[in-house]
Amino acid sequence: MSAIVQRLHLPKDRIERLPFLRRSFQNCVGADAKMIGGRAAGLDALAKVNPQAYARTRNHLDGDVTRLSPYFRHGMLSLREAADDAILRAKNDAHKFVFELAWRDFWQRVWAEKGDAIRSAIEPAKVALGAAPMPDDIRSGRTGLKCMDQFTRELVDDGYVHNHARMWFASYVIHHRKIDWRVAADWYYGQLLDGDWASNHLSWQWVGSTFSAKPYFFNKENLVRFSDGKLCQGCKAQCPFDATYEMLEERLFGRSQSAPQVASPAALSPALMAQSPSADARATLLIHDEMLGDHLSIYAIPAAQKCFVFDPEWMAAEGWSLKRVQFVCDGLAALGDVQIYVGEIAHVVAALGSSSLLTQSTPNRNTHAMLARAGIPVRFHDAPAFAQYDGKLTRFMHFWSRIERQFFPGGSARK
Repeated sequence: MSAIVQRLHLPKDRIERLPFLRRSFQNCVGADAKMIGGRAAGLDALAKVNPQAYARTRNHLDGDVTRLSPYFRHGMLSLREAADDAILRAKNDAHKFVFELAWRDFWQRVWAEKGDAIRSAIEPAKVALGAAPMPDDIRSGRTGLKCMDQFTRELVDDGYVHNHARMWFASYVIHHRKIDWRVAADWYYGQLLDGDWASNHLSWQWVGSTFSAKPYFFNKENLVRFSDGKLCQGCKAQCPFDATYEMLEERLFGRSQSAPQVASPAALSPALMAQSPSADARATLLIHDEMLGDHLSIYAIPAAQKCFVFDPEWMAAEGWSLKRVQFVCDGLAALGDVQIYVGEIAHVVAALGSSSLLTQSTPNRNTHAMLARAGIPVRFHDAPAFAQYDGKLTRFMHFWSRIERQFFPGGSARK
């Protein structure tokens, strides 16, 4: 094996594995991953989901949320199996849970259709947006606002933040601080355990109004209601959210409800077109970060070897924190028979003698660029589908109205 390629032999024991990865990936910074990765951990979390309690309390910071998103993000669980499990256990009471899963599927479809365009405005903003850089007081959690600083600490320390808190934080950053949402979303992505370009960046666009009919903003009453007042206790800052919605709308946006916006780039042309090499003994199954669950059908495809490559250029483009590397390696360790390498992918496949690669399809332009650098044919296979849909991807509710009956044929019991 060439000296420019390093094979990682992960310690089986997680207590030993975390410091090993800290030493092996010194360019990745941050706290150790508290959440354990891997399919077994994902299935355990899925078994604990209470769809009825989730529907009642999910908007509250202390509500019965699932924390399944990191497992979905890395293919340790599929959206469809989670939906089927919830419906089996809760029947129509699983409606809200499945509805939220559909949001994630919708974002993924938009990403697949538009490619890298999701990292710029998809539509003209409905209000004037700012273009300020991301300031240090937000990155370090020193704004003086107890709520926002707590959200930053949770993000940096845990890599997981309640969805309502993510919306509040994005609204503060975009509308109150007038930060360029693209810069903020890129930073946020790198800190998250569950960050994928679709759910993260399109959610920031939804808040900013570049992929929604209006901007999202909130007031102190909303913050107090869904945090049980705890986020405001002891806060000495002058609260920028303490006003009616009408007052905030005037303060943040004036009377204008439309604003010019720089046109979005055209959808990304894939860096690598799918090819169909003939199966042979030198085909390598290339595992990437969206396919870390052995339940996926792709694992039944014969291949002489399976590998995962921490390609330096890919890692730099993804901007992961240390905890994301550790979470991913939990999943890799659980798979057991995957060879893990650190080095340029072209050198890895050359050292392995690979004639072609098999992998799961992905809209991720960074992964496509890495596969192109391998310099050998690639064959893609699709992950299990959440629902059947071939219509336009304009607004989520249009999408949901056309797939809902695939899950609830007799209609839902929602009120």
